[in-house]
Amino acid sequence: MAKSTDAKVDALALEVAIGSTVSEAARLLRVNVFTAQHWAQRPEFWPKVAAHRREIVDRTVGMLANRGVSAVFKLTELLNEGFPPEIQFKAARQLLVSYLDVVSHQELAERLDAIEKRLAAHGAGERQE
Repeated sequence: MAKSTDAKVDALALEVAIGSTVSEAARLLRVNVFTAQHWAQRPEFWPKVAAHRREIVDRTVGMLANRGVSAVFKLTELLNEGFPPEIQFKAARQLLVSYLDVVSHQELAERLDAIEKRLAAHGAGERQE
């Protein structure tokens, strides 16, 4: 595949990754719809879409993590005296709910990691027998 075609296929995959249909992406990129549909049937196309989506999610998580620290500081400020009790209550509730969500997610991730390690060790043991 020529470099310009590779670039167009990649652009098509990116547009699909962010929510366009193949036909919509083709029109947006000024590619013949039938050509775009042909590209979408290639075995390497959908893994490209998935890779773009992973990159988008990774970048989004990074941005949220960066702003998350600021959000926690802001909510913590709202707990101080001088703010109405209803604001303090809402800030406290949000901090607790968010904390519990993060702890729960972390615990599940650790448990899943332990299960995956046990499965990998069990699978490796079976192969050696």
